[in-house]
Amino acid sequence: MEYDNNINRESFQEQEESSLSFKDIWALCIGHWKWFVLSLAACLLIATAYIIRTVPVYTRHASVLIKQDRKSGTVAGDVSTAFTDMGLGMSQVNVNNEIINFTSPDLMLQVVQNLNLDVDYKVQGLRYKYTIYGSSLPVQVQFLDLARNEGASLTLEHKGGNSVSLYAFAKGKEKLGTSTISAAYGDTVSTPLGRILVTHSQYAEKELDRPLLVTRSSIQGTARSCLSRLSAELNGKNTTVIDLNYKDVNTQRAEDVLQMIINVYNENWIKDKNQITTSTNEFIAERLRIIEEELGSVDESITSYRSTHMLPDNTTAAQMDMQMSAQAGQHILELNNQLSIARFLQSDIRGASPGALLPANVGLDDPYTQSQINQFNTTMLQRNRLVESSSEENLLVRDLDQQLASLRTTILSSLDNYIKSLNIQIQSNQQAQRSSQARVSDIPLQAGRLLSDERQQMVKENLYLYLLQKREENELSQAFTAYNTRVVASPSGSSSPVAPNKKMIYLIALLLGLAIPFMWFYLKEVLNTSVRGRKDLENLSAPFLGELPDSFRKKGLIKKPLRISDKPEDRKIVVKPHSRNVINEAFRVVRTNLEFMEGKDPGSKVLMVTSFNVGSGKTFVSVNLGTSLAIKGKKVIVVDLDLRKRSLSSFADQPKKGVSDYLNSQTDDWQALIVHKEDNIPDILPVGTMPPNPAELLAEQRLAELLDNLRTKYDYIILDCPPIEIVTDADLIAPLADTTIFIIRAGLLERSMLSQVEKYYTTKKYNNMALLLNGTDTSGRYGYKYGYKYGYKYGYHYGKYASDKED
Repeated sequence: MEYDNNINRESFQEQEESSLSFKDIWALCIGHWKWFVLSLAACLLIATAYIIRTVPVYTRHASVLIKQDRKSGTVAGDVSTAFTDMGLGMSQVNVNNEIINFTSPDLMLQVVQNLNLDVDYKVQGLRYKYTIYGSSLPVQVQFLDLARNEGASLTLEHKGGNSVSLYAFAKGKEKLGTSTISAAYGDTVSTPLGRILVTHSQYAEKELDRPLLVTRSSIQGTARSCLSRLSAELNGKNTTVIDLNYKDVNTQRAEDVLQMIINVYNENWIKDKNQITTSTNEFIAERLRIIEEELGSVDESITSYRSTHMLPDNTTAAQMDMQMSAQAGQHILELNNQLSIARFLQSDIRGASPGALLPANVGLDDPYTQSQINQFNTTMLQRNRLVESSSEENLLVRDLDQQLASLRTTILSSLDNYIKSLNIQIQSNQQAQRSSQARVSDIPLQAGRLLSDERQQMVKENLYLYLLQKREENELSQAFTAYNTRVVASPSGSSSPVAPNKKMIYLIALLLGLAIPFMWFYLKEVLNTSVRGRKDLENLSAPFLGELPDSFRKKGLIKKPLRISDKPEDRKIVVKPHSRNVINEAFRVVRTNLEFMEGKDPGSKVLMVTSFNVGSGKTFVSVNLGTSLAIKGKKVIVVDLDLRKRSLSSFADQPKKGVSDYLNSQTDDWQALIVHKEDNIPDILPVGTMPPNPAELLAEQRLAELLDNLRTKYDYIILDCPPIEIVTDADLIAPLADTTIFIIRAGLLERSMLSQVEKYYTTKKYNNMALLLNGTDTSGRYGYKYGYKYGYKYGYHYGKYASDKED
């Protein structure tokens, strides 16, 4: 017996922990289809209201081609490529860096300032406030005293002619009074927000015909907002075309923002490229100033010496030797020229400040050093742009700093080697020159002095002319610097808004409309630990009399079970003669199963009706089962032994005397206590006086004597008993009953208690115990559908017992 109990307990536990099948879930949804329809309607209505009340957002697109290095394919006659030897041509462009540049906060800040996007103008429409801008904006408002990071708002209303009214001033979230200020177009007026200038736009399509809400936001906040609506990406993997997309509630403003972004980018590009030219111009100008001073000093010295010593020109006798000396001197002159340039450049590099560009193309005849300087300047420009868009702590910036340091060291090393080479060549040519001069040693020392001065004069004149030429070339290069972009597609876009996305919103509303009720009922059932229907009782060994559906509940979205009430109008016996509705058929099935279980014993049957829970429907089952037996011609009495609650006694109008008075020996005439009803209705023995000691009364021998007396008069004696476990009354009555009908209320009894029910049956605690399932769901949820389809077969519908007519 203990082994069987353990098996049953395990089977109950497995059944309790089993999950719902797909069929059960489908039945759950079908059973509550009205809630799904209501939820769908509500979600779709909310989605429609959201779409109607949301300001539409539009997208505008523009495409920009980033030009690459053209050194490898120079076109003849192109002036901008004529000076590439100076390092001033177009350098290699990293398209990904340009995308970062397009979306940089500093660039967007310039766009906001140029277009005055920090001031927004809105008017109230039929469904929402919409933005007016450009040609549709008749006025412009300037806040003259507000700081860049301060926000404010006001309402402007046109009063006709040249007059406007300003009111509803607010600074941030703080309202600044309710005063109204009148102003004229073009006048500066004092307001709670400081001085405000209102100007009239001569390009406006029409005058303002409704109040205008003017909102001024901080510059930085507006730039961040605009930047969040901008996107830049490559058009293709192997292209240098950047697609710019911008979202805004106003199409004209979106196009203006994209065009201004392109314009500001081009201006910044030209500014960056001209930095090299500007640095070179400054270097050349400084060298020219110094050489001009030195050249003037040499000229003055030669003139003064000749005038003082009255020296003639070189003699013809020394022409041959002097010619050789002159050739060596010319070579030395060129070498000294290069040496001077190299030393000037070396001095400038060592004294250059961090981040400064190096002079390029100053006439140095060392191609390797010149190419290193050009590479240094290109890398320095790239580093400066990265610092502007990020910080000096950026890993790329650090890497470029290392490259720049290495290039600077390489350039200085190259200059040192070049200066050493020049010195060696100068020494060699000077040696040759001294040999020639030895042959003309008879030339006066004064001629040597003049020759030295004239040589110095020639060097400085040549260097001066050379630098003048390079300055002009540099100016031409700056004048012909071109943009590195070309607009492939001007700002444009569709007239259809991209937000709100109606399809997506309705799809989400549809999913939510289905998911909300589904999750509610699914979780409700998953968390439901009570008995749900016949399926939960399959593992019980006790005989099953039948099930009573709850289809007689009141119809509606929320169903309430029928309960026995003390109100006369609420006392109802649902079993009627000749009725074919579902509840009558259910009681006929219970009656047939009961008779089959009782067999052909001709004696009276004492039926005890009890349950675990209060509200299981014991009184309802007792009176209607008694009625069903009475309709068949049986003599039936229903005894109210629930001395504490007296629910059954309400059917007999709660008489003052009843079974408690008999058990308490207040009367011996038990027949006088019986309330006789009309035909086909069982007799009722009410409680009468509610006793203070019901358990003691039920334990008296008079209860057995009463039942023996009733056996002689009635075929069936139905005892409406209290619930078990709560009080001991049912255990005192149980030995006197022939059959125990144990009521299990669906949705009330916990499934964990079914093992206890099985224990009662196996231990035979109650005589001939049988189960009756009450309150099952007829909607077919989770596979617990009421099995009697009689009503459907014969055209009767569940849940209409009140309207069914007796045959």
